Amino acid sequence: AHELSHQWFGDLVTPAWWDDLWLNESFANYMGYTIAGQWKPELKAAEGALAEGFEAMSTDSLLAGRPIHQPIATNSQIDAAFDSITYGKGGHVVAMTAGYMGEEKFKQGVRGYMAAHKYGNATSKDFFAAMAKAAGDPRITAAMQSFTDQQGVPLITVTGANGKYVIAQSRYAPLGVTAPNTRWGVPVCMRRGDARKCQLLTAKSAAFAIQGTGALMPNAGGTGYYRFDVPKAEWDRLIAGADRMDASETLALADSLSASFRSGHASAAQVLALSEKMAANPSSNSSSLAFAMLGSLRRAGFFDDAGLNGYRRWTGTIASKQYATLGFDPRQGAYTGAEPEAVQSRETMVSNLVFARDAPVKDKLAAAAAAYLAGDTKALDPAY
Repeated sequence: AHELSHQWFGDLVTPAWWDDLWLNESFANYMGYTIAGQWKPELKAAEGALAEGFEAMSTDSLLAGRPIHQPIATNSQIDAAFDSITYGKGGHVVAMTAGYMGEEKFKQGVRGYMAAHKYGNATSKDFFAAMAKAAGDPRITAAMQSFTDQQGVPLITVTGANGKYVIAQSRYAPLGVTAPNTRWGVPVCMRRGDARKCQLLTAKSAAFAIQGTGALMPNAGGTGYYRFDVPKAEWDRLIAGADRMDASETLALADSLSASFRSGHASAAQVLALSEKMAANPSSNSSSLAFAMLGSLRRAGFFDDAGLNGYRRWTGTIASKQYATLGFDPRQGAYTGAEPEAVQSRETMVSNLVFARDAPVKDKLAAAAAAYLAGDTKALDPAY
């Protein structure tokens, strides 16, 4: 689907120069995940697309980096442009724009862009103009351009309570780093219960009112290319519901809370609490990310030798809860026909139980390996 989309994004309409490579690759990335999700919904391709975008934020939040749209003067610069910024960030920005405009208006904008420039060349400005025309909102041009022409990740800080909030934007930076002042046109979409509202933030701050009940999710659907920070009470409410939250939103929650921790705001206790809740989420992407968050603390050196044993026990405790639900049979074909979510979650669970030195799982694997080496080729599935 990614490569076929280049028949439109690249062939039917070709960028005027390499600086607009993102018009090819960001859209192909977006379309690849979109079509895969429609073809096989059980594969949760949309979650993979968002995960790729959040991963790109790790690079984009550094002071050393590049914007999506940049001057290209040499062959080496062309090669360098095929990176996580073009694919991950670019695809996420496209998804964010589609989510803000609405699917039908977004499609109308794409069709208008294709019709106006078919069998010819086009630039980012041409695309922005088509989107703004379809949306009936000229602000779309400057908003999209602020994401393609500037490096960095917006941080949306939310204050207030009970449906009446103030949202403020700044550039995200980890602890010890001073980021330059940057302003975006951010399509902020927030959710409270079943209530969802989007608002384009172009000023430094603005009022944001939303009805509904329950925890406030400042990145509804996880499609916004931004991080958020909220008061501790709001973090705690979000964490408490992470075991049953939509997987796309858990990805956004995990990214923003981890980023808040790295910037010196959220606590390690909150990260641990979120990991435990996300590990209980039915989504394999959520549960995998839960253990990845724990691993990031370990790799950052937050556990000494004594603490490492406690960390192993904590990991084992969380994974054991999954074991009670998923079970584990190492034989090849034991889970033929099972839902992909369960298969992927089980593989992650087994890996973490082995790391935690869980005796029953280690014994099962050792026995299966011995049987395999003795000639029983069905004793051990290649996944383990």
